[in-house]
Amino acid sequence: MNNWNGLGRLTKDPEFRYAGEVAVCNFTIAIDKKYQKKGEDKKANFLPCVAFGKTAEFVNNYFEKGKLIALTGEVDTSSWEKEGKRYYKTEIKVEQVYFAAPKKQTDSQVDYTPVDTEDSLPF
Repeated sequence: MNNWNGLGRLTKDPEFRYAGEVAVCNFTIAIDKKYQKKGEDKKANFLPCVAFGKTAEFVNNYFEKGKLIALTGEVDTSSWEKEGKRYYKTEIKVEQVYFAAPKKQTDSQVDYTPVDTEDSLPF
């Protein structure tokens, strides 16, 4: 089974485009490492992610650099050869996205309800 769940912060604004008629959104999340030596700065893992279709549109419309995001997907690896050298790429192919932080502090009601981007998009 290839199922990945994660929670992290976007390292920069999502990169959104269309590949033909399919919406594609690339973004990277930073996930803090659990253990660190005393006195050291926080360390993180940086995971590249890609979303397609309505999920891509949702990420582009509702998330920006620094926002906390929860997601599910699968780990995808690929490799290719260029000029005699082998390259490898690992990324998360995003299937569902969830809001992981409360609405703005000025809102009177905090909504922690996850959003299933496959079935309940607002558009």
